Amino acid sequence: MIYKVQFQIHRRGYRKLRLEGLYVPETGGEMSVPEMKRDVTEFIKRQLSSRNKEFENFQVELTVFKKLKTDFMYHPKSSEELTVIKEESDGTGE
Repeated sequence: MIYKVQFQIHRRGYRKLRLEGLYVPETGGEMSVPEMKRDVTEFIKRQLSSRNKEFENFQVELTVFKKLKTDFMYHPKSSEELTVIKEESDGTGE
């Protein structure tokens, strides 16, 4: 599964920042939605903090966590050229 995520980062006296991205949970392990939300939020907090310690004083709020309806994802630098997300027929007979 692939999820669209969006974060709002803010602190009193500063403009609000918005970050958007994709979240792909690790394969093999079953995670609940709250666990996935916590995982991706902690990842963003670590990334921001590693770039600038000032971000430790900001609030990081997950505002969008939505499953994307995709059949495949193509990443040309990966070892596999095509990652099949689901193998269900789309009804076209092909």
